[in-house]
Amino acid sequence: MKISQTRNFNLVAKLNKYVHDLHSNLYPKYFKGKCEGSFQKSG
Repeated sequence: MKISQTRNFNLVAKLNKYVHDLHSNLYPKYFKGKCEGSFQKSG
């Protein structure tokens, strides 16, 4: 297994989608909706 650090927010969102969707279903009060898998970088 290779572990590496990334600042690629689209990759992090894609890899975290399952966990985010699970938490949004279990705790809808705290997590808003489904994870889209990518985010727009503000700035």
